[in-house]
Amino acid sequence: SEFEDVLKDAQEKGYAEKDPSADIEGYDACRKIAILTSLVCGQQVDFNDIHTEGITKISATDIKYAKQMGRVIKLLASSKKTENGYSAMVAPFLLSPEHPLYNVNDVFNAIFVHGNVLGDAMFYGSGAGKLPTASAVVGDMISAVRFGDEPEKIGWSSEKLEVHPAAELSRKYFARFEGSERAKKEAVAAAFGDVKFVTLEGTDEFAVLTGEMTGEEFDAAAAKVGGLRQKPDYDPDMVPDAMPVSDDDRALLSGMRGNESRPGTPFRASGTKLSVPSGGTVYGIGSCVGCGFLDPVFCHGKQEIPTGVG
Repeated sequence: SEFEDVLKDAQEKGYAEKDPSADIEGYDACRKIAILTSLVCGQQVDFNDIHTEGITKISATDIKYAKQMGRVIKLLASSKKTENGYSAMVAPFLLSPEHPLYNVNDVFNAIFVHGNVLGDAMFYGSGAGKLPTASAVVGDMISAVRFGDEPEKIGWSSEKLEVHPAAELSRKYFARFEGSERAKKEAVAAAFGDVKFVTLEGTDEFAVLTGEMTGEEFDAAAAKVGGLRQKPDYDPDMVPDAMPVSDDDRALLSGMRGNESRPGTPFRASGTKLSVPSGGTVYGIGSCVGCGFLDPVFCHGKQEIPTGVG
């Protein structure tokens, strides 16, 4: 089935809103990873600085490739601490069965955390439906009654954190090219080096899974091969022109941020191009769709498929 058919089915089952833009375009996941990153680092992360791609450009052909490779496509919001600071992004990823997020399906959401001492940890539960939503609302009401005018301290400093472009990180990519593997094999090898070829019977294209490279390196290599199918609208500095923000969103973000009295303290609380991150700190996975050993793959743009969290 194509994306529109799947979305319609999800709406009929009550899993998707009448206006699903926040979910399918990645806006909701972007806000969540901004909040999680702010809590982790203790500084303000502006969600408008985070590269964000949804799942609307994922096609039935992409899903067929994923199945042939034994992977699934998941929309992931990821945040990673590097030597230069923090890097965050939202995009669809290819996940292998070994990844803890592989089996997060239906209305379930998960947050996967990798720490230098903790190792791997995952928080999992329902993210949609009448009862889960009602439970969250009642929980907020109880907290309001319990804490009254002195709510539990949870937030971060107003000092803004500079989020580095996700394209600066090295990851593996999955890319679809026009033509045959036989005709372009030498050109692919010259541009990308060692790759894994993937083909689908009855198509006029082939795909490759690359070794680790940055976004700029991928773009340069793909240009040498030529015929990148449905070239991704990928720009390392791209952010949504106008990500919808409600008054409730502004109030929430403003209220959580205002803990300046304790800055620095811990708070409670193809044209198809894919990439595989070599490591990560926080991955959040949304209602639909890594890291070295777990071998995640990243996709961004019109036909990209990364392995991560959303």
